[in-house]
Amino acid sequence: MFGYENSLGYEIMDECYAVVSGRCGNGVFLTLDNGQSAYAYQFGNLTPGDQVICRIDKLPQADRKARVSISSVCSYGSSCVRRSA
Repeated sequence: MFGYENSLGYEIMDECYAVVSGRCGNGVFLTLDNGQSAYAYQFGNLTPGDQVICRIDKLPQADRKARVSISSVCSYGSSCVRRSA
């Protein structure tokens, strides 16, 4: 549909767990629970190691990471507890 393959493993509006892997002045870089990289804009207050739940806003393209919105911060510096359904 978009002319490129979705290598992320998620679709737009899917939610997943992620860990903050780095940050810059405008946002944070994340490692999603499937090992893929993403970027969240305007969340520069989080530190590496923080675990979050995020929503996919834009799929990755050739020169850009996937863009996500952070829905919830599970905990600062410790692990999220995943509940089985």
